[in-house]
Amino acid sequence: QGPSVSVFTSTGKNLVEMSRRASTKISRRLYYAHTNLLIISEELAKEEGINKMFDALVRDPEFRTTATVVIAHDTNASDIVKTLTAVDKIPANKVIKTLKFTERRWGEHLNVNIQEVVKNLLSSGKEPVISGFRLVGNKEQGKKMENIQQTALDALLQAEGLAIFKEGKLVNWHQGKPARGILWVLDKIKATDVNVSWEKDKDAIAYQVIRQKTQISADMKNNRPHISIHVRAEGDIGEVTVPVTLNDPNVLFKIEELLEKEIKKEIKEAVQLAKEDKTDIFGFGDAVYRSNPVEWKKLK
Repeated sequence: QGPSVSVFTSTGKNLVEMSRRASTKISRRLYYAHTNLLIISEELAKEEGINKMFDALVRDPEFRTTATVVIAHDTNASDIVKTLTAVDKIPANKVIKTLKFTERRWGEHLNVNIQEVVKNLLSSGKEPVISGFRLVGNKEQGKKMENIQQTALDALLQAEGLAIFKEGKLVNWHQGKPARGILWVLDKIKATDVNVSWEKDKDAIAYQVIRQKTQISADMKNNRPHISIHVRAEGDIGEVTVPVTLNDPNVLFKIEELLEKEIKKEIKEAVQLAKEDKTDIFGFGDAVYRSNPVEWKKLK
């Protein structure tokens, strides 16, 4: 009748000390090969950065580098693992499954693991992007069994935003279409819905993307790198709310042009925001390195 999880808290000067201090509260050895989720607080990611903390995790032979990483967005990291969830009894499973599902269906979030984060932190030509998770509702009520014994939950965990990093520190959050623009460039869109207007009717046609492929290339012009982003998307019409003659090839070409314009707009907005943050989250540096290693040594 009780909750499916118990939460213990430990502190220390570093992760190794903290882990061993936990022995004063727990009657079992902490076995990190079972770890499947790492939640990092927004405060830590902003102020201290995440570079140092991954050292202990990567050195531990038991710790799986395939564990999912998320950032607690406007929420205490501990509150996410303390909130009881209805369908998935274990909060960590709820977070991981929600992240994988929304990445596969909506295309504004990214399921990244420790190995990918460390790889991007070490790369001189790419910065990490990590999905955020937020607790919505009454956090105190979310810790009680009553939270999952009703149809409308008082506290709910939901994916929200992409955390943008620069030199290991969180510098900004992006949500909505700019977040999807980031995933377009990263070649991570598995499926999504793009709405376009038809004549005077706004968002009249819903286009379901079922597959896409993005290629990034770089070349040097006048000693400056030029980046090309080529996106190919395929899909079908999911919904039409106004009269449209879909068996007319000219109409289909017109819809394709509108979709192309919308997708290009999202990508340009994402690139512009990355320029304002002054961080290369797309791996443009890696593209320059692959095309011209000599020039990259001067630019990096």
